[in-house]
Amino acid sequence: MPPASHTRRALALLALLAAPAACRRCSLKEIQPVEGGEFNLGSCEELRLLNAKLGDAGAKRLAAALTTNRRVKFVDLWSNGIGPEGATALARALEGNKILEKLWLNENKVGAAGATALAAALGKKECGLQTLWLSDAEVGDVGATAIATALNSGSRLRVLDLWNNGIGPDGAAALARALQGNHMLLTLEMRGNRAGDEGARAFAAMMPNSQALSTLDLMDNGMTKAGTQALLDGLKVSRANPYLLLYASGLPHEQWTSWQAKGKADAP
Repeated sequence: MPPASHTRRALALLALLAAPAACRRCSLKEIQPVEGGEFNLGSCEELRLLNAKLGDAGAKRLAAALTTNRRVKFVDLWSNGIGPEGATALARALEGNKILEKLWLNENKVGAAGATALAAALGKKECGLQTLWLSDAEVGDVGATAIATALNSGSRLRVLDLWNNGIGPDGAAALARALQGNHMLLTLEMRGNRAGDEGARAFAAMMPNSQALSTLDLMDNGMTKAGTQALLDGLKVSRANPYLLLYASGLPHEQWTSWQAKGKADAP
């Protein structure tokens, strides 16, 4: 029988071999193109490009690199001065990319046109994106409605962030209707929009039919007590599995669950 020290070394080696390799995170400096050419993504698995000032031109060059890349899983483009043109280029890169799972485009003025292009990509069979952050992106009702269509057309999104996008009752209602038949989205962040009571009623009507959604954030959406009550009534008949967590202005502790609305003491 081998000595205990040998056994410990063997176990340690096995643990090391079994442990997943750390993701290679790359900054702009590490992927800079040579003489204005295409970005060199190399062995990068995550691109951390917060406030890198890429603009539309840089976004287009990055999109070209992502089109054939089969390694990068996460791209952070928060606050990069990207508009509709850059967002549209990135959307085209997403259409045939099954590897990229997370894309952050917060604080980029992609507008309704950029959001519509991204939505079209989300509906493609080859697009593997699961997380899309689009807060402060000027999406509006038109962009939100396009994204709603994608949610009902094969999108694999699990997390969607639409904070502070000027989305009114029409866009909110479109999203709510899409979620009635969507079985993938787990989290919808809608804080700081203009859904109002009409949007609240639309989301309340969705609750008995959506089993996947587990977090809905509707804080600061201009709802009155009537809108809040409609949401609370919706929670009572929610079929979310295991339960739906709602954030809305005027609710106790700013959150309430369908489990509590059914009179249960604790969530499952």
